[in-house]
Amino acid sequence: EVITIQVGQCGNNIGTQFWMDLGREHSIDPNGASYNAHDRLTQRNDVFYQEAKGNRYVPRAILVDTEPTVLDGIKSKSYGRLFNPASIFSASLGSGNNWGSGYYTIGSEVIDLIFDMIRRQSEACDSLHGFQILHSLCGGTGSGLGSLVLDKFREEFPDRLINTFSVLPSPTRAQTDGALSAYNSILAMHHLIDNADQVICLDNMALSSICTDTLQLQNPTFDDHNRLISKVMLGTSATLRFQGQLNADFRKMAVNLTPFPRLHFFISSYAPLSSPNNALYRSGDIFDLTQQLWTTSNMMLTCNPRFGRWITAFGMYRGQNLSLSEINRCYLHGKNRIFAHSVDWIADPFATSICQVPSQEDPISATLIGSSSCIQQVLARMDTDFAAMFRRKAYLNAYTGLGMDEMELMESQSNVSDLASEYEQVGSFQAWDD
Repeated sequence: EVITIQVGQCGNNIGTQFWMDLGREHSIDPNGASYNAHDRLTQRNDVFYQEAKGNRYVPRAILVDTEPTVLDGIKSKSYGRLFNPASIFSASLGSGNNWGSGYYTIGSEVIDLIFDMIRRQSEACDSLHGFQILHSLCGGTGSGLGSLVLDKFREEFPDRLINTFSVLPSPTRAQTDGALSAYNSILAMHHLIDNADQVICLDNMALSSICTDTLQLQNPTFDDHNRLISKVMLGTSATLRFQGQLNADFRKMAVNLTPFPRLHFFISSYAPLSSPNNALYRSGDIFDLTQQLWTTSNMMLTCNPRFGRWITAFGMYRGQNLSLSEINRCYLHGKNRIFAHSVDWIADPFATSICQVPSQEDPISATLIGSSSCIQQVLARMDTDFAAMFRRKAYLNAYTGLGMDEMELMESQSNVSDLASEYEQVGSFQAWDD
């Protein structure tokens, strides 16, 4: 079983979209009742759902926020009845877009209540596989309270996998969340480096580019962004939820994707993605799918893999009658384009899984999770934004006023800077190096 923790406004909005899409895949309606039950669709509902009385399915989810507006909005919608009210927690004050408030002030008051909920969920599991956390690094709740939840997980569940879907600051200031996002993101990254097992990095600028350029939506909203993130979440968990030829759980992904423990920050991609008009001109076969999967315009993080090297990657394919040999032929056919930008000291850096149950929208689809040294571009960008403000002591009073020391900010920046250097170093390794 996997327990989902949704933290802050961003995390809860992503999570709501995920549960809506997951319900459609498993034939579960907004009330938790199963319809059109088919063995293949319901055999592993218990991975993300707990069965209650009357054959009702309840998500294994904890919804957390430091102010009630977002959660009240979720509860008022049709899918709000799906969630157990005892697994929804909101404070009343809000974090004020401040990591320190989410971690120290409000966080210290509510963390025990939150973990009482998490313990109840974990005790209801027969074989707890791990946790997935949905949050943003820009706001105070997702970054601050999310960091505290991560720290507490490492204390109470040291042997369980922690997988996060983290929305990072965008390169353009118009896409970021508040003036303090540069500080919040660096402080949160410090805890993600030390405590998470897998961090799937996303940003709103990349998601918006996919919506406007690839899907050709006129005025994309955050709901459109959330649908893209949900596609990746469904793709990465498909072989956990359904049987297939080559099943892969989160632990197998982590083992294949993480040659060094600190390098657990990944880029994601999904295919097929195209506008209704362009879809008419695509073949829609495995080759077309694989080609689109490795296209930079389909990446959900603003960085260019051509300016780095792929370290490892995991491709998860969904569809009936998919052939592993056909997928391998696609990779061999495109090896000059893909392998030219990968490290040469790992014999086989690309792993694959196949799920025979297609998604609700596409007869065949694929999700890519990859580790690339180009992540250093994102880390360097965050470091530069942080340094520009910290050098001038701008907004520091918002943190020191809560009792934080400037040294904590400096240590976080140093950790992120070191990680960027490690990615750069790993990308420059040669096969013949000692």
